[in-house]
Amino acid sequence: MRALFLALGEPDRTPVSDLPDHLWQPPVVYGVHPVFDLAETFGPGDAGYTGGHPRRGGHLSLPCYDENGDVGVLETTFHKGETMVEYVTYPREPAQVHAALYKLLEQSEVRH
Repeated sequence: MRALFLALGEPDRTPVSDLPDHLWQPPVVYGVHPVFDLAETFGPGDAGYTGGHPRRGGHLSLPCYDENGDVGVLETTFHKGETMVEYVTYPREPAQVHAALYKLLEQSEVRH
């Protein structure tokens, strides 16, 4: 899974948690299916597979796919009492890599 995410190239990051020092509303992320069994945690200084993690502190990467055919990662960062959540999205190219990753995530999701 890590290799597939990395092969898609540089991701885009969208904050989905409110920043304490901004009068800003986070976007609504809808239609996302988290794949909890593939979640991973990373310690300080470990970028994981989300492309050069920009913050210090530990973080949790929760891979997802959405109803529009995209793949992404809900990234939760913890540092000095602050928590930030971002939705990291990836390009759809190369198409074979994207299709393989989407299929892996879709098949790994556990629904009850």
